[in-house]
Amino acid sequence: DALAQVRRAAGLPATSIGWGPWAGDGMAATGDVAERVGRGGMLPMDPGQALSLLGRAAASEVACVAVASIDWASFAPAYAAVRPSPFLDRVPEARAALEAVAARSETAAPGARWAARLATASEGERQQVALELVRESAASVLGHASAESVPAGTPFRDLGFDSLTAVELRNLLGAATGLGLPATLVFDYPTPVELAAHLAAESAPDGQAGLAGVFEEIDRLERASETVGADPLARTKVAMRLKSLLSRWNVPEQAPEAPQEAEPMAEAENVLSATDEELFDFIHRNIGRPMN
Repeated sequence: DALAQVRRAAGLPATSIGWGPWAGDGMAATGDVAERVGRGGMLPMDPGQALSLLGRAAASEVACVAVASIDWASFAPAYAAVRPSPFLDRVPEARAALEAVAARSETAAPGARWAARLATASEGERQQVALELVRESAASVLGHASAESVPAGTPFRDLGFDSLTAVELRNLLGAATGLGLPATLVFDYPTPVELAAHLAAESAPDGQAGLAGVFEEIDRLERASETVGADPLARTKVAMRLKSLLSRWNVPEQAPEAPQEAEPMAEAENVLSATDEELFDFIHRNIGRPMN
């Protein structure tokens, strides 16, 4: 696009054309790709009509043009799910599609059935209900016949999710639960079981949601800590941050009568800016093992 614009500005011929899928032969014409593209709102174009449009585009004075057949009712909501689109504001069909989605959202009562199922469910049952919902919704988005095709522990990216299908899944789950879910949901919780845990925590009755959320974050922290590896300095810094957190949590009932040599929390927080020698000295004083 930039090259075409530069050449046009210099009085030279150039046209950059963005194409939608063509009917007939080709990758986007048959099979899973065609089905996926169609569900996203991009319809296959008749080759004869597309070639005619190619001639018109090349003969025009426009440097950059897109040629596509679009079902705006399907395309616009997914395209604008992450953020508002000034481009869509200038397309009457797209505006109408977005207004229709907004109207349905205002009049619907999302999450009613979900809330009813959770009202009498225990914590373990709530987790299972959430996992069933995630797997069924993921199977629907991917075009599978049943939730059995969506293993609970397989990452969404390995199941075939991309940015568009991630938005579709978010929309389905949001409609089913009544929760305000981010467009990055699939990337924040990368497997069905992790996503189900998040939905169960968010849907927990008052008084349990906070605790469930804390345990969920601890689980995520535990998984993240496995990526630190064997680097002793990195592991020491992580350990000190955790010790600092625990020192805030385990507040003594009474303050100690005599001042201690150093505040553990202060030392733990200072470890981020400490030198290697200071870290080794800290470990020696607090753990009691000399470091070579």
